[in-house]
Amino acid sequence: MNKKQRTLALSSFSAYALLKQTKHQVDPYTRCILANAIGFSLAFQHNATLKLAGIGLMIGGALQLMETRQGGRIIRNESDEDIYILDESGGVFPLKPKTIPKQPIDGFTMKGWNGVFKVSDGVYINILKDKRVAYAAGFGKLINQQVRNAGFKHHTWVQQQADARWEALYAFSV
Repeated sequence: MNKKQRTLALSSFSAYALLKQTKHQVDPYTRCILANAIGFSLAFQHNATLKLAGIGLMIGGALQLMETRQGGRIIRNESDEDIYILDESGGVFPLKPKTIPKQPIDGFTMKGWNGVFKVSDGVYINILKDKRVAYAAGFGKLINQQVRNAGFKHHTWVQQQADARWEALYAFSV
């Protein structure tokens, strides 16, 4: 392995590891976009080391997108009420107040909402004390609502789904 290859491998691995340190606060889309923007600017420098570091940062940033396959996540829950979660790989289960599920989710609801909240893969959600939903810092809201057409959904949307799990989840919201 020559010096350029070592520098590129080291910068890719370092960028990936550093970006993963923020995985509980910043969604993978944001980590990818920011790393690629910074890496892109470094890749056009005249200094060969900076150029390789920039390319490595872009590789490390792109690798963050692997995390989107792990589903959506609730990263903060300040609610004093039970929340009902649609598990990514299972059915509906209750989540006790102020707890955070360890597994990825497809969606969730609360009593009185009369609807469900669909969470796209790779999007991080905060549930606030007053039953409001806030997105983690970054591009999660844009991805969830504009790109993936997710977010809060009414009963009409639930009925159109071919998945009976959404009906079961909706039943907890009324």
